[in-house]
Amino acid sequence: MSRNARNSRWKDGKKGEKAKDVLTPVQLMLAEASRLKQAAERKTAGREAAALFEQSADKYRASLQLDVTVSQRLDALNDLGEAYLEWSASLLAHLRSGPASFDSGSEERGTAVHMAVASLCNESNSAYEAIISEAGTAPDAQASANTSERASAWLEATVNSGNALAEWADALAEIPKENGGGAQRASTLLERAEGRYSAALELQKDDIETLTNFGDCLVRHAEMLCGPFPHSSRPAEWDQAGPLFERAMQAYAAGCSVADVRLGDDLAGLLLNWGAGLFSAAQRCPETTAALALFAQAEEKLRHGADFSRTDVAPRVTLGDTLSGHGERAHAGGHVAEAYSLLTCAVDEGYGAALRIDRNNVDAKLGVADVFLLAGKLKHKDGDAQASHENFERSTAAYREALGGQPAGLGFAEWCDAMYNYACAAALAGHEDEVRGALTKLQGLRRLRADELAADDDLASCRNKEWFQDILKDGSL
Repeated sequence: MSRNARNSRWKDGKKGEKAKDVLTPVQLMLAEASRLKQAAERKTAGREAAALFEQSADKYRASLQLDVTVSQRLDALNDLGEAYLEWSASLLAHLRSGPASFDSGSEERGTAVHMAVASLCNESNSAYEAIISEAGTAPDAQASANTSERASAWLEATVNSGNALAEWADALAEIPKENGGGAQRASTLLERAEGRYSAALELQKDDIETLTNFGDCLVRHAEMLCGPFPHSSRPAEWDQAGPLFERAMQAYAAGCSVADVRLGDDLAGLLLNWGAGLFSAAQRCPETTAALALFAQAEEKLRHGADFSRTDVAPRVTLGDTLSGHGERAHAGGHVAEAYSLLTCAVDEGYGAALRIDRNNVDAKLGVADVFLLAGKLKHKDGDAQASHENFERSTAAYREALGGQPAGLGFAEWCDAMYNYACAAALAGHEDEVRGALTKLQGLRRLRADELAADDDLASCRNKEWFQDILKDGSL
């Protein structure tokens, strides 16, 4: 969610008064806080940026303990909230940049980072809520039309509070329940964020950034209500999630209806989010016909978004994901020929197009591997043993290439999931040494569960091997 720095809407001094040559202690401290914040924003390394954001936040907090004017206080609170949120983003950027290698402590370190991010988002939201409280109640329509200073401050703080709450929720979703996280707490925060965005949109209903963030928030909330993918939702879950997905699509549609690329509006990004939201809904929709229609709508938006951004891999990777999911669901619904056509498009039009832009993109490489693995399983179901084996061989080769070394940009959980899929593909293709190597790595990271491993039919060819039985007997799993 993008957050733009706000210029002060509160002016000190009388009209026409000349600036004083000597800055007050408050002005000096605020200037230093701003300098540190700007220096942090220029850093590309997450760890270096985080240290500067922390210093900046300390200065803003200290300034609020001094004799500040109303305008200085509101500006300092706004900048403090922004510093906290950018500080949290820098921690995530450092985590996602990936270490040289993962070890058994990687999961715990990831949890610690997300706990720190959650705390910073909480602090950010508190700063924005202080502005909302001090700027007064929600301004009426006439006040907003007159762009009163208090209305503007209230409005921006309301949107930023929604951003902080949504990012706080994302962090909690990555934290185990026993550590204070989990989907239930995250859903509560997303409901609060939705309330903030709704309140802001009552006053500026055509703000594209707010509409986009509102849509993203609704999609995330719907996903949490549905539970973990890949299983489609139960009807009771969909009864709650479906209306949220629908409201999200209405928000994206409203944003697209007023977006103008000539004015610098990010229509490509909006279409990407809209397509990704439709894809998410399609994955979770329990009714096959409705799900297939949602997949088709998602593909339309993503293709349109890709046309607006010819050098961006994101819409193409997401298109690959969508076409792959569409193919799997079509096959389950009995549309066999269409299913294989969609999987071919996923490789060629989706991931392949992304790799033609960035040949080292690991998401696209893994996408190709996933599609071949899926195609192999579907061909096996259809009784085509030769085509099945060929696809498993292609999948194994694609995973081998994608996971060679330490791919930049893969988080710990993503890397572990990909390594497990590699093991499955290799087992199905008959490459025992590669299966053993992948599973042994995951065993060392404590990312295997003996009961799931023993029940996974993809690994059946290795089930009676001595080394496989040794893994199952590992008491630490």
